[in-house]
Amino acid sequence: MYLVGVLPGPNKPSLEQINEGLAPLIDDLLLAWDPGFFFTRTSLYPSGRSCRSVVIPLVCDIIGARQVGGFSGPTSTLFCSYCLLTKDRIEELPSNKWPMRSCEEHRQVADMWRDAQTVEERKEIVDRYGVRYSELLRLPYWNPVLFTVLDSMHADFLLKLHHHIRDIWGADPSMASGDGQRAPLPRPARPSNSALASGLCVLIKGNMDKTHEQALLRCQKPVLFYLCQELGLRRAQTALLMARALIQFVQTAPQLLKRRAKNDPPSEQEMTKARFKLENSQSTAAIGQGVRVLALVQLCTELGISTDNRLRPGRPLHKGGLLELLADWRFSHGFTNEDGSLLHAKRGTQTREAPPPKNTVVLGREVLQEIWIDQARTQLPSFVTAAPLVAAEKRTPTADHWRSIGLIHLVVTLIRLWGHEEGRMQEVLHNYMHLVTAIHITNMRSMSKDKIDLYSFHYKEYFRGVLKLYKEAWIRPVHHMAFHYEMLLEAFGPVHSWRAWAFERFNYTLQNIKTNSRFGEMEMTFINDACRAANLPALLSSNRLPDTMTSLWPEYQKTFCSDIRGTRLNDSLAFGSSGRLKVTYLSSKPKGKFAELQKYFAKGITTLTGTHHSGILPSSLVAAL
Repeated sequence: MYLVGVLPGPNKPSLEQINEGLAPLIDDLLLAWDPGFFFTRTSLYPSGRSCRSVVIPLVCDIIGARQVGGFSGPTSTLFCSYCLLTKDRIEELPSNKWPMRSCEEHRQVADMWRDAQTVEERKEIVDRYGVRYSELLRLPYWNPVLFTVLDSMHADFLLKLHHHIRDIWGADPSMASGDGQRAPLPRPARPSNSALASGLCVLIKGNMDKTHEQALLRCQKPVLFYLCQELGLRRAQTALLMARALIQFVQTAPQLLKRRAKNDPPSEQEMTKARFKLENSQSTAAIGQGVRVLALVQLCTELGISTDNRLRPGRPLHKGGLLELLADWRFSHGFTNEDGSLLHAKRGTQTREAPPPKNTVVLGREVLQEIWIDQARTQLPSFVTAAPLVAAEKRTPTADHWRSIGLIHLVVTLIRLWGHEEGRMQEVLHNYMHLVTAIHITNMRSMSKDKIDLYSFHYKEYFRGVLKLYKEAWIRPVHHMAFHYEMLLEAFGPVHSWRAWAFERFNYTLQNIKTNSRFGEMEMTFINDACRAANLPALLSSNRLPDTMTSLWPEYQKTFCSDIRGTRLNDSLAFGSSGRLKVTYLSSKPKGKFAELQKYFAKGITTLTGTHHSGILPSSLVAAL
């Protein structure tokens, strides 16, 4: 790995600072490409060898990739680095109508941005095209659209899997388990009934001097949110998307919003509601609330109750008379006592789904208890990182932790709990398994056209299921960008060769090196630490040490072995026997003065070598020191 430089903090560099940091590297890369370098002698070519180098691809998290690659941010209107889809179309499924970016157009617009004379001109170009100039464009072979890849470590585990478990489902041991109809996110305060009535009038009648969409956008966002909730529509994202969902509903089912005429026969929906209220209302008067007279007449007919008006033959009974007949029927069938009070209720089907209980999450206390039990029983292989208990610890899980949680522990428990369920929970499980399958396919070590097609199928089903099952779940830019994995997998093959795990480990090592953040001194600090980390193991394993210190090397290996579990070990084992590493865990800790010596010495060695010690320093090593 070639460390070019480190941009000092404490804050992230601006766009101009990134280009200034890239410029010296690009100067070297231009020479490395044309004319290249000639090595006068190598072990395989004694007469010398010519070498030309290129940089492909750019592997960063999404925000870093946008800055270095010269794109606008993931929260901007043109949020995608592969197509020109605008943010108000983020919930669309893939189609050939998506306008794709091209390398030629990107370079033209980037040159416009570079040559702009004012900050306002540059801002206008970014807002219109979503492109900035990057020093990488000086490389003649650089394709900014294709080479700015979507890193699977960040996209699959730290974003998509994390978002589904935390933001769509919710995981909280202090809350009850639910079915996920409500997102575990703050909801807007419910507006007044008059505000909702005004919004409904705008939805039904529109506005004569404005388009339907503009008229709805004049309503407050909470009004649109609760109108969508009453109609069973998606109510996430922006007010614009809610307004479009309402308009589409009116266009596809206008009859559902028409006011029912007084003499229209009762619908099956009305009758279901009337039957439910008959069996469950606490009082006689409550039976008739929200139920028309014609529905009560129909209900009496179904029950075999005569509705003849004995006092005024030939004239129909009024609502009060019908309720008295139904009250007598309830008493005679054991629903009420003599004063009309309900004795017991029967569960029936209401016209509208009962609102989901408040303060519930999918991974609530009941489900989490089962997950923890299975998690404690599960034995993981050494190449899988053991994850903390789901939602039980406050520390932030790493990508390896999310991999274990999402692809192993949740799969084991949720299939056991919901595998034989019917209805919504079965759909919730199937939707999650589509996500798990898609992530598993993208992280395979071999790739083919069939596997890419299989990934596309599962991810589309997952995306479609999220829109259907979770009406309040937000669609993030990464959810859309994952549709472009098909192009990246075809171009670069399996993701293990272009993902960020190795680079993030190296970043962690650099972050643990103590520096004074002074220009001109930081560089030497990194070089000195790297040399110490390389020289110390070489010295300990050599024959130059006195005989009394020969025991240092094996004890050093046992104590200061790197934490190579998880993806690191998995990557190492994938390249054959030469990449196999061995980890030895010790079982006792020193006490007294040895513990103090260990605390000091272990910290120093760990810093020098960039390794992780097991927290145990054998007494033999302490004695030798």
